Amino acid sequence: MFLRIDVSPEQVDAVREHLRRADGVRIVAYLDQDDAYAEFSRLFADDPDLVARVGPETLPASFEVVLDAGELGAFRHDVEALAGVDSVKTPATFREPRHQQQWLEPEAEQARRADAPRHSRSS
Repeated sequence: MFLRIDVSPEQVDAVREHLRRADGVRIVAYLDQDDAYAEFSRLFADDPDLVARVGPETLPASFEVVLDAGELGAFRHDVEALAGVDSVKTPATFREPRHQQQWLEPEAEQARRADAPRHSRSS
């Protein structure tokens, strides 16, 4: 799910907490604007002029979420109404998530990652 460009830290925290408590959510990964820019730079490495024209501040932060089967409808309805959320993309409308390696970790590690901030700085 993509967040609004102007999302506040409090809104990010509220979305993260909602995801942590939501039924059917198995894994959550937060990507801040710097993470989004790193991914953008990787995807468009063959077009350095494009990468040079884009900065982290122009790309949205996001959460990548793995759900239990059959949970998408209710999940989408709930999270699209949250302050700071811009849109929810699914595999049918977006590319395969880039954090697949996190999805293969033991459940205890996944839970720890879902609760831990991605970076030491405030997000």
